[in-house]
Amino acid sequence: MGTWSTGTDEFTCKCGARYKAHYKDFPERDKGTFNCTLCGEEVHSWKGTRDYMKWELMVPE
Repeated sequence: MGTWSTGTDEFTCKCGARYKAHYKDFPERDKGTFNCTLCGEEVHSWKGTRDYMKWELMVPE
């Protein structure tokens, strides 16, 4: 049984909105996309064993 990596990555939309997404690596390939909740543009797309979830809009301090 393997060990799957987990963590977080940050992404920025064309409109300037910043997001934090949690990821987990899986043994099976998957694909997906995430669109900005503010403007609707695609922020990130993925295809492979890393799956992104729990997208959070980062509010400036």
